Amino acid sequence: MGFLTGHELTWMPEALRILRDELPNIDVMISSQYSPLLADGLSKGKIDAAFLDRNEVWHSWRFVFLLRSPWWWSC
Repeated sequence: MGFLTGHELTWMPEALRILRDELPNIDVMISSQYSPLLADGLSKGKIDAAFLDRNEVWHSWRFVFLLRSPWWWSC
């Protein structure tokens, strides 16, 4: 499971709780990286799921919107 660098503590505890509730015998490996590296890991099958920034380059992927980062704004 991949987490955007700097946001591990925001999402990891709840994500791990949900995974352990649903799949009690699961082994989870954590990867903390920036979005392009997480996307690369996803595309190569090295990461199964990730919390990352949405980018138009990955438009064919399925995204679930969780929150808008405070540094995003519209002009």
